[in-house]
Amino acid sequence: MFLRTKYYLIATLDKPIQGSKLPSIAQVLGRYLYLINLCKSKRAAAQLIQDEIIVFWNKARIPTQRKDYIIDKIINLTKLYFKLKDHKNSTSEKHKKKERDFVDTFNDLFDIAPKNALTKITIEEDREFLLNQRKKGRVGCHL
Repeated sequence: MFLRTKYYLIATLDKPIQGSKLPSIAQVLGRYLYLINLCKSKRAAAQLIQDEIIVFWNKARIPTQRKDYIIDKIINLTKLYFKLKDHKNSTSEKHKKKERDFVDTFNDLFDIAPKNALTKITIEEDREFLLNQRKKGRVGCHL
């Protein structure tokens, strides 16, 4: 059984990352916010998420960055989130725009592929899948 918790800017998280798409920014951030309460450190929570999301990339046969880069990317995402959260009571238009821009990326791919991933992928269907997942909202699924 998973706790159902409401977070700033994120609806709820009550289960591990699932689905036939590669993980989104919202899924990674939501999972981090859930796990940070169970882990001893930010890095430990990011490590758990890295282990969880890399499974999706391996199933899709898409190469990934080094694990330490992925962990740093998760931590940087959460830093941005917590910076926005620290000013959540701000009514300035500048802050509201930053919130809207951030939330607008939630359905986008949490991309952990290396820069040369498209040249490394040998199967055309896998290449197309990655290209579609990189589109706004992560188009398509991979079976």
